[in-house]
Amino acid sequence: PIPWKNTSEFSGIVNMDVSPAKPNMVFFQGMGQYNFLSRDFGATVKAFKAPAGLFNFMGSYMLNPVKADYVMALVPREACLYGPDDSSCVKDLYVSFDFGETWGNITRNSQKRIAGFWEANWGVDVEANVTSKVKSDYTEKTILATVYEDLDKVKGLDRWQYNYDKNIHFVRSDDWFGSKHEKVFSCGNLMKKVGPLVYLVAPASCSLKDYKGKTQHGNKRSHELATDDDHAHLYVSENGGRDFKEVCLPVALATHHFAISEGDAGGAIVTAVHEIQAHGMDLKTAYAYTTGNEVALSTLSLKNIFCDAYECELLKIDGVPGTFIANVFDFKKLDSTAPTYDDVFSKITFDGGATWGKIPAPTKYADASCRRCVPGTSNCNLHLHVEGLWHTGTN
Repeated sequence: PIPWKNTSEFSGIVNMDVSPAKPNMVFFQGMGQYNFLSRDFGATVKAFKAPAGLFNFMGSYMLNPVKADYVMALVPREACLYGPDDSSCVKDLYVSFDFGETWGNITRNSQKRIAGFWEANWGVDVEANVTSKVKSDYTEKTILATVYEDLDKVKGLDRWQYNYDKNIHFVRSDDWFGSKHEKVFSCGNLMKKVGPLVYLVAPASCSLKDYKGKTQHGNKRSHELATDDDHAHLYVSENGGRDFKEVCLPVALATHHFAISEGDAGGAIVTAVHEIQAHGMDLKTAYAYTTGNEVALSTLSLKNIFCDAYECELLKIDGVPGTFIANVFDFKKLDSTAPTYDDVFSKITFDGGATWGKIPAPTKYADASCRRCVPGTSNCNLHLHVEGLWHTGTN
């Protein structure tokens, strides 16, 4: 039985995280205004007030890889109640030193040096000293973040979804932003940390000169080809976010919208959104790109990944290195009507995207009613409903 189910604070669970430093400590993100904490592998839990209030279900929580009691929370501020396109709708960063029992507001601690956060993560990583090319000088206090420094430049979360913003910057702090932070990469927008690797997306309209007048890593020719806010360039750092170089993709994209899927210390699978034509329709789809030893050089891994209005469906399987599952368009089923979640099939890779295959159906069933394959058929595979099921309500 779920031990907290009968408490008045419980209204559902959004996510569960297990501490990398102490696996007995489990953090449950609540759907409502409370989170639930366990220090005995989930056998017992206690409810504690979340820092996000009404927006707790929209928040993201990150457990410190080496300091078990440290938890980071990134949540929309209450101004977003007036709408995500409100100019003051941005995110605040909170940190807890007692595993989520109490919280401190990092935005407030910055003394107006930070107007709002977009993304954040811990700088330190459990694998960094083993896999990184440069020994890390990060501590358990180091935070990497993409931020707005000026309140009058904030455009609201809804506005940001459609275009990149040269007023968002990639920064570092080693003291909870209590003193002046280090601006590492001007215009660094989307950020994804995968072990010692840090990926950044920067708008094409941003200058290759950073705030100190030094040339940022980037391909001058690629910036000349695309210079508006609807295009962007992808960068990667192999030393935890100190130095960046531009990622080279094997195709020229009409629009540069990226998502960096979860990977391991050897690299991540990068997805870029493409527009394709099928049955006279314009379809949004994603192509997946993977890397070898040189993480800045990418090769095409998988085409035509299903995207809805919220996500493109490529997911990492936790605990199994190099294993990803994707749902891709089945053009044999697709017709001239708007695509649905039933117009896709599932593929899996066990080698980080080098090869993909369908997922064969089981040959034995504990419950015979679960068998959907026609007896004698050889081409029967699993179709996995993942995040799209939440958005479309497909049965």
